[in-house]
Amino acid sequence: MVKRSFLVLMVLSLFAVSNESHASRARLIVMGSGDAGMFLDSAITAAGTPAYGGGGSMFYNDPYNMFYNPAYVNDYKDWAIVEKSNFVGPNATTAGTTAQGGFVMSMFNFNIGLFMNRIDGVRTLSAASATATRPIELIIGADMGIKWGLGVMVASRSTSSTVTDQIITVKAGVSVADFEPFAHFSVGGQDQTAGTNNHQAMSFGMRYHWGEWTPYAAFRQDKTTTVTTSFDNRTEAWGVGLGRESKVAEGVKTMYSLSFMRATSTLVSAPDHSMVPINFAVEGEAASWLTLRAGVTYAFYDKSGGNSVGDTTTGRLGASIKVGKAALDFAFASAPLTIAGAANEASGITAQSVDAQRFDMGAGLFTAASLSYKW
Repeated sequence: MVKRSFLVLMVLSLFAVSNESHASRARLIVMGSGDAGMFLDSAITAAGTPAYGGGGSMFYNDPYNMFYNPAYVNDYKDWAIVEKSNFVGPNATTAGTTAQGGFVMSMFNFNIGLFMNRIDGVRTLSAASATATRPIELIIGADMGIKWGLGVMVASRSTSSTVTDQIITVKAGVSVADFEPFAHFSVGGQDQTAGTNNHQAMSFGMRYHWGEWTPYAAFRQDKTTTVTTSFDNRTEAWGVGLGRESKVAEGVKTMYSLSFMRATSTLVSAPDHSMVPINFAVEGEAASWLTLRAGVTYAFYDKSGGNSVGDTTTGRLGASIKVGKAALDFAFASAPLTIAGAANEASGITAQSVDAQRFDMGAGLFTAASLSYKW
């Protein structure tokens, strides 16, 4: 009996973990971003489709928020992650299916993050270019009374001696007295694969913590210049929102936001788009080793070019399994109806949708998954 009790105690101790949230693309896919796909490392279009992936969230706290405000590297440190996914996000072809990983560590008085192959950060390039540029990001920050952070992302590839695709993005952010401003500038961007285009992008925004409430605002501009014709295409987006993250019970949190978002473009094929998206997410510990989560995005108002957009409501489900200081995050999805077809079998893993109304636990249980470790 003593041996059995000791064994039970040992097993339970393995699953004892803290309530800290682990970062992952799988978690963000489920919880949502609160920006309607217009700011956080998405390829914004006037369509303004919802964004999921590795760009962080505007309406709740998440370690991946350091990708838009590097100052957050001071709040989430000493962890590492490796991610895989079959999921294809709505904003950029196969970007969601790329493997990615990185770590954040403390060194002297600084906190340093290094992340590899986060394709979300280069979605302003064409799909063919973005998924082949092998981006790498460096983030450094410190807490000197004022939390600050700086980041740089470099991505490039050459397909011949005369064809080069590349982009460099620099980022800066601070966190002081509950104010959290940030800014990004992309320089030296060119996409010769897509027709000798030069790319420039800038964005800036602000979050403010008011108890459980988080007001936020952001602006972004993407500019593409076709060198051969000197034609400039500008896509701009701006928005304001109010989010809230609250603890409703022991081990259970709810997060929700209401915002207004608007995107415009110089392209006739991309009419102006205005949205009032409502985001709601819940995350709770079903057991000391198991966290369940779900998120829904509902467009209360959604018009493009003066016409109402069809129903874009999405619901996502996911979970985390925690063992000690390690966590396995994953999102549920539905595999394509033709997954057993010869073409899909020949091509290997096929894309899966977290938004499909079909639910396929057998084929889509780990459509996006990550393993992280915090020390």
